[in-house]
Amino acid sequence: MKKVSVINYGMGNIFSIVSACKKVGLDVRVTNDRDEILSSNAIILPGVGSFNSAMNKIKDLKLDLIISEFHKSNRPIIGICLGMQLLFNESDERGKTKGLGLIEGRVSSIDNKLLNGNKEFLNIGWNSIDIKIKNSLLNQIKNNSKFYFVHSFLCEPKNTKIVSSLSQIDGYNFCSSIKFENIEGFQFHPEKSSDNGVLVYSELKKILK
Repeated sequence: MKKVSVINYGMGNIFSIVSACKKVGLDVRVTNDRDEILSSNAIILPGVGSFNSAMNKIKDLKLDLIISEFHKSNRPIIGICLGMQLLFNESDERGKTKGLGLIEGRVSSIDNKLLNGNKEFLNIGWNSIDIKIKNSLLNQIKNNSKFYFVHSFLCEPKNTKIVSSLSQIDGYNFCSSIKFENIEGFQFHPEKSSDNGVLVYSELKKILK
């Protein structure tokens, strides 16, 4: 059975992710132990909350160094919601905060894009994804399928060619997933997205070596 580690730094929708992994037959564990993480076939970086709080916790646990080391092994790294955002260079949330820097780009608030910073905008609920790259984890997903979102910040990759899907908020296209090297990130929550989410985790199981 392929082993997947869900990175535990105290912020994330861990229970739902663990349930989704078990449903498709993955050997999943929640951990921040270096040896256990580095011996995994893949890691999942979850996240719910603020970017700067998450990065502080990650650095306190030296998980930034462990994740960077895992990245060099070319095994899959999956970032979900805030977990995807943390993979970028920096975020504007509560002042500039440096991220893990595995992907060039920044994270900006939705309200700055849509409302000129006059109001905090939370995108919550089901939204469709327009698939641009049929990458491994979206292999079984039909275009314009719906997934569940909860976020108030957006990822802006420097290289738009790594954007694997776009979604819309009030007509504004934003990056809803990325594929870069051995990293795949989702702004939406596959583990909260019913049958479509199960398909994503099924594909993760297929690609593990």
